[in-house]
Amino acid sequence: LGWQHLGEGVQELGSPWSDETWSTARSDLFLRALDLHRAFVAGAAKKVRGNLQVLMELMAGTNGPLPDEEVERAWQTLFLLVPVVSTTFSSVGSMFARLGRESIGWLLVDEAGQATPQAAVGALWRARRAVLVGDPLQLEPVVTMPAALQRRLLRAYGVDERWLPSATS
Repeated sequence: LGWQHLGEGVQELGSPWSDETWSTARSDLFLRALDLHRAFVAGAAKKVRGNLQVLMELMAGTNGPLPDEEVERAWQTLFLLVPVVSTTFSSVGSMFARLGRESIGWLLVDEAGQATPQAAVGALWRARRAVLVGDPLQLEPVVTMPAALQRRLLRAYGVDERWLPSATS
């Protein structure tokens, strides 16, 4: 029978795009990709280690001035080895200070409804692609500035109240 003829319960538990042959092929491909990745890192071990050392010194503030290209290579090496780097919007500016526009492949933001646009802009600027997931009606933006001060600043600069930080996400 076709997928559309199965009961809702069977459909909910099934995967129409995945059978045993497909799952086995996907798993084999993934394992081969890991082998390729491992071989690449092993073949470039000295450079990988050197780049990671540069990054550790950069984060500790113990290395002298470095060219932007060297900083970017160090971060790219970490991104090659570690699939996900987690941080907060408030740390992006300092943590990734030397990374330029579109220097991060993917930005994944969970609970984006809690973020104000101005909090997210630095991370979005550094990302080539972004996935933002969140519901501002479920969790409102987190704003530490009192609403009265926000309104006062809006009036002082002639900005419409619809741009009130605590009301936008």
